[in-house]
Amino acid sequence: MLEELIKTTSTEPYKSSGGIRIKEILIQPWENPDSKVIMEVWTDDWKNDPPEKWELTCINLGQTKGIPLAVFGGSEIRLYDDHPLLWGDEIYFSITGGAKNIPEVMGDLFIEHSKACGGWVDFNWLYGGLAETIQTLGENQLAIPTRLKDSCFGVLDRHGVSYQVNSVENSENKYRLLLFSCEINWPDKENFRQPYIIAKEFSARRILD
Repeated sequence: MLEELIKTTSTEPYKSSGGIRIKEILIQPWENPDSKVIMEVWTDDWKNDPPEKWELTCINLGQTKGIPLAVFGGSEIRLYDDHPLLWGDEIYFSITGGAKNIPEVMGDLFIEHSKACGGWVDFNWLYGGLAETIQTLGENQLAIPTRLKDSCFGVLDRHGVSYQVNSVENSENKYRLLLFSCEINWPDKENFRQPYIIAKEFSARRILD
């Protein structure tokens, strides 16, 4: 019934005058890897069309960010199997040769990184120590999502920074992303700090009073 919940939030009545109110969030990571979110969904005037009550189950919860207490019309529930937040495969490499202008390297790398992942993957987390590494050329190994290798290595090649690929690690942990999306204002491909939930799987059921 998850498809029905998602479909409800994509209808015109919901978008024009509906919304979601989060009633309860149950997360007990030390007791159960799953979590539950109880919500009310309305698609018309509250008095004339009573809200539906739903239970969303997040199976094997991975991560959450800013689950809202209320989501108003125009914001939909969307489910993704491919998104920068889900890029688990990694490539490990080492820097073996420097560059003349490190600030230019970092600036170009930031631009290409933002184009490739819309800011969903934290730049500083990946490249916070890269400038010093290029300068000192000490023993090093860096890791980036495999999907970012073209944006990263393209910049390094352009600036003459030499490197060697050490290994590639393919993640077996496949997750899904449930995004509280408001595409008209904040496109899903760009990080505007939209709230989301990551889990192995999601299910939903309508609660009938």
